[in-house]
Amino acid sequence: GDHNLSKGMWYDYMTSYKNVPVANTEDHIVANRDIDFSKEQHLFMARDIWQGVIHGVGINDIWNWARTYNKLSDSWLSILFRPDAIKYISEANLDMNRLSYEIRAIQQESRDVGIIYSDVSNLVDERTARSTYEAYEAVQYNGKRVKFITQTLLENMMDCKVVIVPLMPYATEETLVTLKKYIENGGRVVIMSDESLAKTERNADMNAELREFVYSNATVIPYEGTFNKMKSPSRSEFQELLRNIFKEEGIYNVSVIDTETGKPTTDVEFNTGVYNGDVVINLVNYGTDKKVKIMIGGTEVTECIEMRSMENVKDAVELKQFVPVLVKFPGAEKLLK
Repeated sequence: GDHNLSKGMWYDYMTSYKNVPVANTEDHIVANRDIDFSKEQHLFMARDIWQGVIHGVGINDIWNWARTYNKLSDSWLSILFRPDAIKYISEANLDMNRLSYEIRAIQQESRDVGIIYSDVSNLVDERTARSTYEAYEAVQYNGKRVKFITQTLLENMMDCKVVIVPLMPYATEETLVTLKKYIENGGRVVIMSDESLAKTERNADMNAELREFVYSNATVIPYEGTFNKMKSPSRSEFQELLRNIFKEEGIYNVSVIDTETGKPTTDVEFNTGVYNGDVVINLVNYGTDKKVKIMIGGTEVTECIEMRSMENVKDAVELKQFVPVLVKFPGAEKLLK
């Protein structure tokens, strides 16, 4: 759907506060009394569990592991009515345990890109939540992991190479003070819309001098959108804008190329880690089935191992819709440097 990454986004939000495993104690991967038994359902559920772990989940309780024939009960048509889902989820769990070291390496990927999260702007301007999601999606589709910079942990942006300010008209003045300090220390700031950072959390005008400094030293994207849609730029254009910035800052070192178009994919989420000198990449395709080639450090790497099936892959990696793939490139760490 339109929010394929929203769950992973909130897991990343939580681990941005403290880098410890997330416990999801009531994971509604099946809506109560859901009559949808289409073939996509079991793929969605298995992908949901797998990607949760990629984004930091350590404990997951599926709601709800029960069965009843009372059609008014929340347990009616639960996961226990869906043997195909149980099969795919079980296989995913077995794979995750077997590949725990590789997955842990991906979980510990450096968070070079920060996104400012303003509580007050999310409360009073419905466009803020949408632009925050769009920023997160564009970063993930460019293969970078996000660190959310909250109003209480603004100093965390100092560890990032690029910081993105969504369309957020409201923020604390301390946010601008910290952004100024970040810029003075060589950080790269990207601001979505000239409406951002205009008011304080008390609806007073922001310090004009501070705001002018931040804007004049930032890349400003003319973002337009509503509470449920990004109007301009397009998603692919936005991804390309960020990709070019990441290249300029030296943090874009892995790319996924669609073999049919010869261009970077625009609907594949991927995360990279290094384990024992090998590069491991987790990929999920949210578009139509496709084949991709992987570039590491500007070099096309044509041989890898698909770790879930333990098959050797030459040339192109096949990506089915909604099916996570974990590939390993032996000895490729040197290409990242």
